[in-house]
Order: sequence, then C-alpha cells, then structure tokens
Amino acid sequence: MKMQQIFYSDAHGRPVRLSILSDTGVKAIDKAAVELAEAHAGYVQATRERDAANTAVDRLDDESRAAALHAGTMNKPIDAKGVRKKKEAARDRAEDTELERQTAVARLDQARYDYLAILAHHSPALESAARAEADAAVLEFASALNIARRATPRLDASLTVLAALPAVRAGGDFIPTMPSPPKTPADDFDDGGSPIVWAQEGAEALVKSVGWAVRTLESLDAAEKARKAAAAEAAAAREAEEKAAAEEKAAAEAAEGSDHRG
Repeated sequence: MKMQQIFYSDAHGRPVRLSILSDTGVKAIDKAAVELAEAHAGYVQATRERDAANTAVDRLDDESRAAALHAGTMNKPIDAKGVRKKKEAARDRAEDTELERQTAVARLDQARYDYLAILAHHSPALESAARAEADAAVLEFASALNIARRATPRLDASLTVLAALPAVRAGGDFIPTMPSPPKTPADDFDDGGSPIVWAQEGAEALVKSVGWAVRTLESLDAAEKARKAAAAEAAAAREAEEKAAAEEKAAAEAAEGSDHRG
C-alpha cells in the first residue's frame, strides 16, 4: 500500500491537500485513485501552460515597449499593427489556457469527490487491507530486529578477528579488538565509528518502533470498539423512542375509538 500527497486549488480557490492511495488490493479504490492521479496530472499540465501563456503576454508587453523606445530613438516608424497582432494572439492564448485550466480544475474536483465517496463506500475492505498490511509490517520489523540481534555478535567477532590477525602474523599476541576506521570531514565528530554501537542503537530503535506500532494498533482498535458501542447505544435509544411513540399513538387511537363508541 502506497500513498501520494497532492496539492491544488479547487474551483473556489480554496487550497486542497489530499492523499492518493495505491496498491490497496481494493479494486474500486485503486481504479478511482488512478483516475484522480490522472486528473491531477492534467491540472498540473494545464496550470503550467496557463502560467507560460501569461508569461508570454508579459514578455510581449516588455518587448513592445522596448521596440517603441528603439523606434523613437532611431527616428523610425514602429510596426504597430504587427505588434498589436502578436499581443492579441498572446492574450487569446492566455485566455484559452485559463479556460482549459478551469476545466481541468472542475475535472479534478469531480475526481476528488468520486474518490472520497468510493473510499467511504469501501472503507470496511480498506480497513481490513490496511490492518493486514500493518500486521505484516510489524512482523517484518520484528524479524529485522531478530536478524540484527543475531548478526551483531557475529559481526563483532569477525571484525575483531580480522583486526588482530596482522599482529599474530608478526609474532605477537592474539588480542581481538574492534578497529577504528579513519574518519573523513563528512563524519560526525562524536561518532566513534563502531558498527556494533550503531547496530545496538538500530536494534533499540526497532524495539521502540515495534512497541509504538503495536500500541497504535491497540489504540485504533479501542477507538473503533468505542465507536461501535456508541452507535449501538444510539440505535437502541432511537428504537426505544420509536417504540414508545408507537405505543403512545396506539393508546391515543384506542382512547379515541372508545370515546366514539361511547
């Protein structure tokens, strides 16, 4: 499951920020996401062309003033008709691109409304897919943590052995010690250069990541449980009110019938 952020101004000029999902496994959502992304790409292209056309208009205005000044300085006539024709063509192009952009904005707005409606309609399927992916990701983090923990002592032993071998070959003692590689100006001054320290810190970070991920999932589950309980309580209250109203109406009708018979 992937997510892409888009930004644009809607038909009323209001800023819009929206996330487009892809590879959700829910066909309707993936299809709507593709259509939304295509509509946004059309909007971006239309905006770019509109901006370029407006820039061309401004540039022609500057060039026209420069041409008039040059003609006056050289005491020569200026081709006013030709200049006017170029400026009119540029303004027509700017107006056309603005209309095309407005059309692209309307199309993008509609694609956004459709996308949000489909997200809401297929939210149970999306929730299931997202939960399954979150659980799988947590397991992958846990697996990476186990791999890091197993690999760290092996890396420590192998590097220290490699560093101790030159002394042994020279007739010295075998004292495995972690070597310190040379630093470069790009390195952090406080970085000791120990791969084992970094591996241990990475493992600790993974532990925190897995822990917070599990807590986040648990809090989301609790919120959903509370939402369902509140919805059920509200439904029960409405049902009780409707039942009481029906009983009151039946009693009133029965009393009215009794009065008529009397």
